[in-house]
This record gives sequence, structure tokens and C-alpha cells, in this order.
Amino acid sequence: MKSPNAQATAIVSMLRALGASPVENRTDSCARIEAQVPSTISEDLLADLFRLLQHASDRYGHDLQKDGASVIWAEIDTEDQVQRIALPPACSIVGRPTREAHVALYTCAGDTESATRTLAALHTFAAAQGWTAVHEAHDLAPLTTQRRGRTGWRTIERALTDGSATGLVAQTEQEIASRPADRASLRTWITDLEAFAVYTGAPSLAGPAAVWSGTYDLVPDSVRQLKVTARLHLSLRRWPGDVDSAVEVLARLAFNAVAHAQPVSRAPAQMHVHLSLTDEGDLLMDVEDPNPSFPDAQAALNGERGRGLRDALAFGAELRHFLASDGLSKTVRAVLSPGEGLG
Repeated sequence: MKSPNAQATAIVSMLRALGASPVENRTDSCARIEAQVPSTISEDLLADLFRLLQHASDRYGHDLQKDGASVIWAEIDTEDQVQRIALPPACSIVGRPTREAHVALYTCAGDTESATRTLAALHTFAAAQGWTAVHEAHDLAPLTTQRRGRTGWRTIERALTDGSATGLVAQTEQEIASRPADRASLRTWITDLEAFAVYTGAPSLAGPAAVWSGTYDLVPDSVRQLKVTARLHLSLRRWPGDVDSAVEVLARLAFNAVAHAQPVSRAPAQMHVHLSLTDEGDLLMDVEDPNPSFPDAQAALNGERGRGLRDALAFGAELRHFLASDGLSKTVRAVLSPGEGLG
């Protein structure tokens, strides 16, 4: 998103989706947006918002005021800065990358061959930006391994702390911190060091382009949370279709999973939500649940049984379903084209 006005509009939309009332102030060189967010906002949702602000702002933060108010702010530069550099659109950025920086390269992989290949790609990327790679390290560990338990990461951490490297280059933020709260902590640490991080993005896969994925408990409260998060991602991606209709369709699919996909044992269970876009701009909304059973599936998908899917059809969605290859779960998919939806 190149236009400062477009960036500011996207951020205002995000904050309004959370129920906040953002205030925007502008100077000749900067636009600053502030909003007090509800104290009830979940940690995961807040982490999602921070990740989105990485794409749409030059700086952002979260201030807890003396009166207990929780304030989110974001700043967008409205004139070119001498040290700003243009990075590929696929990159995620924390801080302010500068020219001729000294950077540290890092990856976490399942085998040495993959780690070597990734580090070579990161070297190529860094050189293309005019950066000098002064440190590199990798870990062979599950992504769920905490940072303090990774030998390679500790090398990178020392380089950034002592200032021998002023930037971090990695393929994805999830390689370093798998949980949303840990990623938020990582961003704060990098910002406090006045360093920067650039994540080049995972290699693209064949098929529809991913917009967002999330995992939620099979409980009614999850439906409200995923609606807010999905709206933020679709707004940031600037999908040209009816975002309101898309969010309502997704909510119907998720509520159906909560209502009808509970395990027989009543043990805690989760649903997986995935949004993606086809080359034609169609939005695919998948909700996977742990119950492979779908009685009278075709009648339900035709809107002849059950109100939720009938409502989804009324919003213009095309509905499908399929079983996982292991037969242990099912996915219900809604397809919405940019020209469909009630508006």
C-alpha cells in the first residue's frame, strides 16, 4: 500500500472494526492515528492488529495510560525520508530499515539442507537491499521451541543487543516466535533496541493466495472474535467484494461448526479457519471442524435444511464441503465473488 492516505484509511478502518473511535492528526511530514481500544480485547486479537499495523504504518505502539486506558497509535510518513528504502510488497517490516545497514540472518528449519538453502536466499535478499550480512545462524528445532532454548537465535540476539547488527532478516516471524503473544514481545524488543526486522515471506505455494488463517475453540465467543479479525484482514488486503457480506457468511459457517461439530466425548475441540483468494478474485472461506459427519449434506448446502447455511446462500455464497484425506475432519467452504453479496 503506497499512498499515505490509503494507509491511513486502512488503519482507521481496522480500529473502527474493533469498536474504537480513532483520531487522526497530520503534520507536513507525518500522519498520526490514535484510538482507545476496549480493555476487553483479547491478547490474540491485539497481536493480530499489531501484525497488520506492520504492513500499514511506519511506526506503531500500544500505550497503557495512568488512568488505565489502552491506546493504540500508528504513524505514517507523508514525505520521503532520506534513509527510507523500498522493499518488495511481500515483506513484513518492524522498525525502520535503512540503507547500508549491517544485518543478521536467521532461520529455523527441520534439516540442515533447508536451513542452508534459506540462509543463501536471505544473503541474496540482503545484498539486493545494499545490506551487509555480519552474522548468520540457524536452529534445527520445532517452531514451537521457545527462543531462549535456541542456540542459534541466542547468537542473533547478542548481535542485535550489542549493536554489531542493526537489522534482522528472516523468512517469517513465525520461525522465531510461534505464538501471537511471543511475536508481540519480539516486536517490542526490536523496537526498543531501535533496530529493525524484515521478513521476506515464505516461498509462494501453488493454488489460491492465502489471506489469513486462524484456529479457534469450538465455543460461541470464537465467532465474534474471528469476525473482527477476518474483517481486518480483508480490509487490509483491499478485497474488492462486499466485506460485510463475506464476514457474515464466515460467521454462519463458524457458528454451524460450533453448534454441530462438537466431539461425542464433549472434550475441548477447535476449528480451523482459512481465507484465500483465487486469481479471479474469488474469496474462499474454509472452516474445518473435527467432526467428519455431515447428515443430509447436500440438502443443507442447497439451503433446504438449517438456517445458517441458508443465510449464507442469501448473501450470494456458493457452498461446498469435503472430508480430510484421513477421514477425521471435514471442511465447509463458501465461495464469494467480488460481484456478489447483498452490500
